[in-house]
This record gives sequence, structure tokens and C-alpha cells, in this order.
Amino acid sequence: MSERGWLSLSFFPLALAGMVVAGALALNLVGPSYDARSARITEASQLVTRAREAAGLNDWTQAEVYASKAVALNPDHVLARLLLGLAYLNTNALDKAEAEFRRVLALAGEDRNSAAWAHNNLGVVYRRRGQLTAAIREYEIAIAADPSNGQARANLAEARRFAP
Repeated sequence: MSERGWLSLSFFPLALAGMVVAGALALNLVGPSYDARSARITEASQLVTRAREAAGLNDWTQAEVYASKAVALNPDHVLARLLLGLAYLNTNALDKAEAEFRRVLALAGEDRNSAAWAHNNLGVVYRRRGQLTAAIREYEIAIAADPSNGQARANLAEARRFAP
């Protein structure tokens, strides 16, 4: 048997096992425990993926559409709210952006990464409004929550250059 044929055959059992596992997982998703809430959560997660893709393409109008639908299906979805806030921020709907970032903070709990991004983006909202002192405070809180947040560090440095 050729070396190439051996590789094809040796991976077949792994592929078959993967299909069996995927089938079992699918049965669990649509089995007796499947309900409307699970469907909403699953659909919200799919919409969040689409919102992320739109955001990656800088299509903030479409990101807003997907994220707002995800929030309607699952109001406690932190990433959906964060993406919705970013969509509002990037379309200059600052009051709506601020409200979403505050909701993220209320939902984030121990999720320091989400809290850091919410504070960073609140800082951006305040900076766009010309409230540099409030912006600096939010960037500092973001860095305290997640010291590795390079965006918050860059925003803080820039805001301090323009602060009185």
C-alpha cells in the first residue's frame, strides 16, 4: 500500500468517530431537553457571529442589525450587547452606545475582559463628547480590569495628550 493510501485509511476511523460524536451532540440539541429558550440562545449566538463578521468588514449598519436581533433573542448576551454598543459607537449614536456599554457592565459580573472593553468604549464615547476627564477615568478603569488591553492603553495615552 502506498504511503498516501495508508494516511487516508488511518484517518477514516477518526473521521467516523467525529461524525458519531457530532450526531450524538445533534441529538442532544434536538432531543427531549430542546425548548424554545435553547433555540433562542442558539439563534442569538449565530447572529452574534454574523455581527462580528460584519464588524470585521466595518459594516456597522449590518452589525447593528445582527446584534440587535441577538439582543432581542437573548438580552443577557454580553458579547451581543458589546457588539451592539460598538455598532452604535461607529455610527455615532453615542447615547445608545453609552447605554449598551453600561448594560455590558451590569451583565459582565466577573468577566473582566468584557468589563474592560465596555469601560474602554465608554471612554471613547466620552472623548467624542469632549469629556476628556471622564474618558481618562474610563480608560484607567479598563486597564485596571485588564492590564493587557493595549487599545485602552493607547486611548489613555492619546487622551492625556489633549487633557488640560
